Amino acid sequence: PPPQVGEAPPAAQGEGVIRHRRRLAALVKIGIVMLLLEVRVAWYIVYFFTAFLYIGGFFDPLIDWLTRQTTPDATLEQHLTALRRRRDVHQQQPRWRWEDRAADAPQADGGGAAGAGDAAAATGPRRAEEQ
Repeated sequence: PPPQVGEAPPAAQGEGVIRHRRRLAALVKIGIVMLLLEVRVAWYIVYFFTAFLYIGGFFDPLIDWLTRQTTPDATLEQHLTALRRRRDVHQQQPRWRWEDRAADAPQADGGGAAGAGDAAAATGPRRAEEQ
């Protein structure tokens, strides 16, 4: 018979059954581990309520988001190539140093600061050209 209005096609119903079986299998495994570890009764109560939420699909958005985050869109070689390119670009950029910043800053007291001699020594030829 054809599906009624609001009913999922048979293939989609089969996927739902498979999903519920997987969820129940995971819950049974966790329950057995809890029995073997002899956890306290309070943890069984928490497990009972979270199991119903899990079977009902409450955590599906979180599971889908985590799946998208961990599923690689590229191969390992492509990731390594991208990381190498990023490293090369980073190494080619000039480094910012405090000595360069101190040399470029105007001296308010006429160069009498304690660190002024160090800044002038680091950029001596350029300071001589400016004067």
